[in-house]
Amino acid sequence: MRQQLYDAIAERFVGSVRREALDYYLFFSEKQILHVLQEYFDYFNTKRPHQGIALQIPMGFTPQPWGRVYKTNILFGLCHHYYRMAA
Repeated sequence: MRQQLYDAIAERFVGSVRREALDYYLFFSEKQILHVLQEYFDYFNTKRPHQGIALQIPMGFTPQPWGRVYKTNILFGLCHHYYRMAA
């Protein structure tokens, strides 16, 4: 039973990587693939909200309640991260 849960989690993650990153690029080298994967993993673990943990971010990012909103493009604009600077 536990193995089925882990399989489902792995399939969901691989699908997210494919849908949100890999499907948009034509790669010509392993270096390009590794660069995109590294940037996506950083986004996934430090900036992307996760549905399974009540739309929280795994690495403990706490949004600021007030201030100007800034946007960072990730993966050349495929994904975006919005944040506020501490006042």
